[in-house]
Amino acid sequence: MAFLAVSISLYAVSYYFGVQGILAAKGSLVTKIYWRSAFYIHVGSGAIALATGWVQFLEKFRKKNINRHRVIGKIYAIAILGFASTSGMVLAFNANEGLAAKIGFGCLAFSWFYTTIQAWLYIVKGNVLQHRIWITRSYALTLAAVTLRIWLPLAIIGNLPMHDAYIAISWFCWVPNLLVTEWLILPRMVKNFGTKNDAAVVY
Repeated sequence: MAFLAVSISLYAVSYYFGVQGILAAKGSLVTKIYWRSAFYIHVGSGAIALATGWVQFLEKFRKKNINRHRVIGKIYAIAILGFASTSGMVLAFNANEGLAAKIGFGCLAFSWFYTTIQAWLYIVKGNVLQHRIWITRSYALTLAAVTLRIWLPLAIIGNLPMHDAYIAISWFCWVPNLLVTEWLILPRMVKNFGTKNDAAVVY
């Protein structure tokens, strides 16, 4: 997960150097200031969230570096709440391939914001377990940047019609992430919470 997260983050940086031909698919949108602004804000802040979020799941790091954990957590949350999710909503409204894709990416942007703000509010209240549950959901959505780039090449290799594939990917890049989190990860997390003095960690 860490390797893919960092790799996609570095890949995103290449957009700032104009080496990504994918922007050509956006046609005249590329010339509009509001879209370009939203795009580069989304790319930069999303890369920060993707590159920093995985560190927070390292138990030894979290326990031995609680102050750094807090700082990284704030950077992660601000990147999403202040920039990545909001700019993502703008991009969603201008997504290719029609209304279904717009709704798919729009739901992703909203869910990303909601799960992250919930994680923030719970840790402010001192509820560590709920904080971990919601931040895990948040990072599952952050990883949509990774899963999207897995599905797209598979669609191309499979020679699928790009119109239909793009609509499907607007949902498949994040819904399965949440399903895996809800069914496999969170039940185990709740069951094991506190067994290794996790509850004693002061946030």
